[in-house]
Amino acid sequence: GEVASNGLKVVLIGEPNSGKSTLMNYLLQEERSIVTNIAGTTRDYIEANCMLNGRLVRLFDTAGIRSNPSKIEQLGIDKSRELMLDADVILHLLPVNKKSSREKEDDLSKDVAPDRIWSLGTKSDLSADPSREGSYWHTISCKTGDGLEELKEKLAKIVDSKLENIKDSAFITTSRHKMALEKARSEL
Repeated sequence: GEVASNGLKVVLIGEPNSGKSTLMNYLLQEERSIVTNIAGTTRDYIEANCMLNGRLVRLFDTAGIRSNPSKIEQLGIDKSRELMLDADVILHLLPVNKKSSREKEDDLSKDVAPDRIWSLGTKSDLSADPSREGSYWHTISCKTGDGLEELKEKLAKIVDSKLENIKDSAFITTSRHKMALEKARSEL
């Protein structure tokens, strides 16, 4: 019900300059997030709704996760981790053109179900070694558009799978409503 009323919650995470803001702008088809080559440009999360293949999706561009961040960056990283806890899908962006910390995925998955985290190889147009691309769930390039239609289709299928059970029947749209209904039932 929450996906029906608010959209699929998709959180973009990764190290600084992994392409989170660029992907957000690409999917929104507008310049919503600031993109620079300076690590730590995004310090707080940015939320925006968009339609992907006719389905409502809530995107969250988050602060880059890295070791030894500044105090302000750490606050943004803490917010990123909070967002991950109730995300439907977490896109972990890892640039294919540089060595990324794959062990960080294990660190991330300790708080959330690993099947909600998708390793997304970004900047595939810069890849010097195409064989590395096989270690990701999927690879994309916002510069060339490679892999982006497939990503949008996969996210649309997840929305459909969450909505197929509600069809024309009544459904609960928030956890607050669910708790109130459960309390009412117990009181009856």
